[in-house]
Amino acid sequence: MFSCEGGQHPETKPQSAMQAVHDYAGRGGRVFMSHWHNIWIGGEKTKPSHGLADWESIATFDFNAAQNETTQLTFVDETAPKGASFATWLQNVGASPIRDQLQINDPRFTCQSVTAGKAERWVYVDPTQSTPLGKTGVQDMLFTTPQDQTPDNRCGKVVFSDMHVSADSSSKSGTPYPGGCSSQPLSAQEKALAFIFFDIASCVGILQ
Repeated sequence: MFSCEGGQHPETKPQSAMQAVHDYAGRGGRVFMSHWHNIWIGGEKTKPSHGLADWESIATFDFNAAQNETTQLTFVDETAPKGASFATWLQNVGASPIRDQLQINDPRFTCQSVTAGKAERWVYVDPTQSTPLGKTGVQDMLFTTPQDQTPDNRCGKVVFSDMHVSADSSSKSGTPYPGGCSSQPLSAQEKALAFIFFDIASCVGILQ
């Protein structure tokens, strides 16, 4: 699990580390990464050669996109294999008062789109209903690995989330657990990520 570090920090991710994560996922590993850990998929923003060639084609990133600190209406993509189940679950736990709609806080917009056939878009921003209008973004997406195999022969899974959560919590090193944790109820986006956390451990392959 790779939590956002406030920047890509390529100095801590040499090419050997990039390849190790790639190979771990390709051998059946599960990887969850958020926001600036987009480096593992999209490569280093100022040095495109520092990346993973077969992962860079999975999604399109805009590393210079303005980061909206307000609330944002997002939508669940029910065309994804588990999209309908995801949408139903969000309704059942009270995260989506209206089916397929998810109101989130602290969205980020580095992930602009995913490549059809390579990744699944789970939560996205509709530019006709964004704040401000015209913004696009994929807030949650996943892909299976290794990418050079057919979907039914893959065994690993990578999830990328461009949304931030737990704004009420703090992660100061001097605060003993669970002192830095929020005691507030889960937000809508935290409930969405709870579903994704459980799903990341599920079997990989074509859903029947």
